[in-house]
Amino acid sequence: MASVNCFFSIIYCNIVWRAQADSILVARHGHVAYQASFGKVAPGRAPSGDDRYLLMSMSKAYTATLVLKAIDEGRFGLDTRIADLVPGFGALGKQRATLRQLLAH
Repeated sequence: MASVNCFFSIIYCNIVWRAQADSILVARHGHVAYQASFGKVAPGRAPSGDDRYLLMSMSKAYTATLVLKAIDEGRFGLDTRIADLVPGFGALGKQRATLRQLLAH
């Protein structure tokens, strides 16, 4: 449940810092456990599940949370090569890049 609390903290910060809208979906074993949207995407219009968001650097926090949770669960380690997890990532000289390097970038 700690990872879910972390997601809620991120969403709460986005709202407090005056982001216009946020949506969250938490799935477990392929089933939606929680889904909610907050704020307005336009005056008088609440966000829907079909809206797309520009996350920019905010996606780094989501990605780091998920990667560290998977590491905690023993799925892989910080020194696992990304190319071992993502087919095709190792092209153009990136074959030795690790999760540790990606998260520190």
